Amino acid sequence: MSGFFENLSLKLWWNWLTFLGVGLFAFVFIYRNEIDIVERKHLLGLSIGMFIVGFSHIIAFKSITIFDNGGYWSTKEIVHNTFTKVLFLIGLVISIVFLSLILWNLV
Repeated sequence: MSGFFENLSLKLWWNWLTFLGVGLFAFVFIYRNEIDIVERKHLLGLSIGMFIVGFSHIIAFKSITIFDNGGYWSTKEIVHNTFTKVLFLIGLVISIVFLSLILWNLV
């Protein structure tokens, strides 16, 4: 089972969030009339928000090489620019709004 996740490259949390957002999006359209507990439009909004948050981190994940004292060191880090920050905030707001709507309708 671990080989399956390695092939999907789901080692980081934002990859999981993107994958879950796409899966939830597909779930909403596959089971159209069978979702009785929550509203379909709220699940759709949550899936879009989750996808946007994960996608913004995928865009910001960069490979960095640092040259120091005649050698170099290479690593991967999240380096956000203005576009990815705005994308992240939009996705976060969408996710929070639709998650709160889902929870509000359950009560």
